[in-house]
Amino acid sequence: MSATFFKQVFLGTVLLLVGAAAQDIEFVGSFNGLNDAYDVVVRWPYAYVCEYSNSSGLVVVDVSDPTNPTFVSIYETPGCTHDLAINDNFAFLADDTYGFHTVDILYPDWPQYVSDYDTPDRAFGIFADDNYVYLANGYAGFFIFDITDPWLPDLIGEYDTPYSASGVWIDQDKAYLTDHDYSLHIFDITNRDNPQLLSSIDTPGYARRGIAVVGDYAFIPDWGDGLQIIDVSDATSPSWAGNYNSPGHALNVWVKHFAYVTLFEAGIVVLDISYPPEPRFLAEYNTPGTARGICVNSGFIFVADVTSLQILKLSATDIAPDSEDTPTMYYLFTSYPNPFNSSAVLSYDLPEDGHITLDIYNISGQKIATLFDGVEAMGAHQKLWHAGQMASGVYFARLITPSYMASTQLICLK
Repeated sequence: MSATFFKQVFLGTVLLLVGAAAQDIEFVGSFNGLNDAYDVVVRWPYAYVCEYSNSSGLVVVDVSDPTNPTFVSIYETPGCTHDLAINDNFAFLADDTYGFHTVDILYPDWPQYVSDYDTPDRAFGIFADDNYVYLANGYAGFFIFDITDPWLPDLIGEYDTPYSASGVWIDQDKAYLTDHDYSLHIFDITNRDNPQLLSSIDTPGYARRGIAVVGDYAFIPDWGDGLQIIDVSDATSPSWAGNYNSPGHALNVWVKHFAYVTLFEAGIVVLDISYPPEPRFLAEYNTPGTARGICVNSGFIFVADVTSLQILKLSATDIAPDSEDTPTMYYLFTSYPNPFNSSAVLSYDLPEDGHITLDIYNISGQKIATLFDGVEAMGAHQKLWHAGQMASGVYFARLITPSYMASTQLICLK
């Protein structure tokens, strides 16, 4: 197939950056004083950073002002936290020899212990969806947990891979596992009690913890051999598609329209992947530490950089930076701040266009305000509730769509 065809269909959109020249990345802000930061996930306006040092764990940072991020809280774990995943109001931490921990982050300033599961060997990579946690557990292989009840995680499926499982990615009924020396395994997880190996493919280097699968391609940081790109359109017969030979050691990757790769001692690189078999250099930035974890949210690039969280931004004028993924499900988030004094922000995701209402109720169930009533486009949205005249107490926000309804509690303290 022609390069033009791939440029048109990859990710279902025509990307504006095709043919763009190299761009710059500009420094926005940083949060310093971290203790061996290893990964970062952002749920605006908070960044959740996991630390690799013993008795560190999860650090919560307020990034609502990216130029001046501030400390919110810390949750200490007994081990060295390699990776984290967030689903709903829970954070799941891969904590090395101590297995994985579940932390309630409903109130980011007060993260609370929920449960832990002491797995054999070392928990490196983790992925979570609505009902399951998937763990890359070193020489013990691939584990699947039922977390329908987060307080009682239940090991329901496992597969002993030949080497050291380090990273995991889930896409519908397929699991993609990086296995260090043997690189990539693809599993059928239609029956999560019994994952079935579909295929394996080697890469020239050592597949690390990071992995992302978008469309028909898996993007694998391959340490000294840069970013490897595997065609997984046929899960039973994956094939090498392309690669980018990076100047540093590729450790992690975040992919949407671009590929953002951490290069350990060489900072980060941003690649144009409009035609995945031929990734092209777009921008680079040499961070002050060793770049490990990375994610992109609201146009900002967040890098876990050992002793700091670096916040960066593409300074290109002819392309639009990536923002958050298009929502795949309806969701009403906890208000921010909560408790609040005079006003609160309510955020919600819409996976499609449609009519919605967002109302505020008091403790007696009386509707006291309507923040929105009309047709809203798909995507992430925020509404501000000014409650200056309201008394202290408990209130509820309710989001209603033709196929979804949810409420969240707000506490007003004056």
